[in-house]
Amino acid sequence: MKKLMIIDGSSLLFRAFFALPPLKSALGTPTNAVYGFLTMLIKLYEEINPDYIAVAFDKGRQTFRTEMYSEYKGNRPDAPEDLRPQFSLIQDVLKALGICVIEEEGFEGDDILGSLSKKFGTPEMAVQIITGDRDNLQLVTEHSHVFLTKKGISDMLEVTLDNMEELYGYGPDKVIEMKALMGDSSDNIPGVPGVGEKTALKLITEYGNLESVYNHIEDISGKKLKERLVENKDLAFLSRELATIKTDMDLSYKVEDFVQNFHTSEVQPLFETLGFTKLTPRIVQVMGGEEAAFGDPGSLFAPQEEISLDDLADAKALTSEFYTDKTVAIHVVLDGKTPFRTVTNAYLSNGDTIVKTDDTKAVLAVLQSANAIVTTQTKEIIEAFGEDAPAEISLFNDDKTARVHDMSLLAYLLDPTRTNYGYLYLTERFSVPSIASGSVDVE
Repeated sequence: MKKLMIIDGSSLLFRAFFALPPLKSALGTPTNAVYGFLTMLIKLYEEINPDYIAVAFDKGRQTFRTEMYSEYKGNRPDAPEDLRPQFSLIQDVLKALGICVIEEEGFEGDDILGSLSKKFGTPEMAVQIITGDRDNLQLVTEHSHVFLTKKGISDMLEVTLDNMEELYGYGPDKVIEMKALMGDSSDNIPGVPGVGEKTALKLITEYGNLESVYNHIEDISGKKLKERLVENKDLAFLSRELATIKTDMDLSYKVEDFVQNFHTSEVQPLFETLGFTKLTPRIVQVMGGEEAAFGDPGSLFAPQEEISLDDLADAKALTSEFYTDKTVAIHVVLDGKTPFRTVTNAYLSNGDTIVKTDDTKAVLAVLQSANAIVTTQTKEIIEAFGEDAPAEISLFNDDKTARVHDMSLLAYLLDPTRTNYGYLYLTERFSVPSIASGSVDVE
């Protein structure tokens, strides 16, 4: 059986935004919601492995529902400032990934979910609806399941005809009947004032639907409840209409429109700009892609020239000419823990010559006298060489400009989403030669 995955884009983007701490690209663009959305998308591909995919978004606040009831969703605050630009950004990213993005003037994303699931859900096509909105439980059928986000961006609950009543006490056909009576504060659907979920469930369980409730109004016990129902009858029927997701939109899409495909060469520059380089190989692996990752989905760049240990000089090369008025890169291999750390080997490069040495005095001379130091190990170097006289290794030049430049910290500022910023990542990320894999622990 084929599988069509339909995602409630607006709902998932909101959830991702509030689930993750603030993130920004190197250009200052907020990206945490987009990053979280893509993380969820990868997980969905791993678990569902859909044959087809579409993502639906709301398009503005004015819909046919606001024409029916001007206060519909009128209690909702504006989206947070850092979230707003991410709506258009996630759509650009999804389109770059070859994913069909749908939004329709005058309708909500839920209506698109409902219409697509009704149109394509068949014995030959299973529909998976991904959302954080329980309103969509009314769309559960034999052929359409709803996956509800429960916690953060990783935990989801699959709701089917087999388990919905056990989970919630009612089936999909009762969702709008419940909303008619109890309303929905999140959407500003009024319902019948004073009727909560328990009372609504009791009435609908006993009478089946809204019409039957009012047909048996004289049989309902409780004077105040009966008065509320009678006084707010029109409001109840309006609420049911507001809560009903359309399943008959005139959407001309064919299932072939939901085949996902992308070119890695087009996605990679966008992800680099956003600082999502860690996600690129994961997306290529689970979603595929033409020209996919240059023969190795784990590598973001074409292989660079490697430097073998045969090319390295020894401590004799560490003369004053090696470091005077020059920038020197250094990597140290350490043993022990602070305050007993020792240097077993050090690798130094001035751009022309690369030195491997265990002569710590020679290395200290370079650290003290070079014009600038480049490393990913500022903390470790200070601990190993500056324990007795830390002031001898100056972090700043006389003009107060930085003298020691930590590449890991700088790389973190460009892409704060990673957990590792070692040399292997940096050389791949910026397409520069590296020491041959296995020659030295530089991960």
